Amino acid sequence: MKQSLAEMNAAEEGRVYTPSQPLVREARSIVGYTQPKAINASVTSLRDWEQGRHEPPGVVSTLMNVIENHPDVIHEMEVNHG
Repeated sequence: MKQSLAEMNAAEEGRVYTPSQPLVREARSIVGYTQPKAINASVTSLRDWEQGRHEPPGVVSTLMNVIENHPDVIHEMEVNHG
């Protein structure tokens, strides 16, 4: 909070949060991955998505929504293809 107040007082642009940030974190948490094996993304891309530097591609956001709402699907994919 202190950092946000300092940014506001200095008229600096604060952090920008996107809807994909918590979505990516939540999806990874649900399936228990330290990195998203299911989408074959680099750790750098994942970090950028989670920290709001870049938005994940639409297909990745869609997959994260599927994982969040139906985590069993991703486990079935691993069993059938992994």
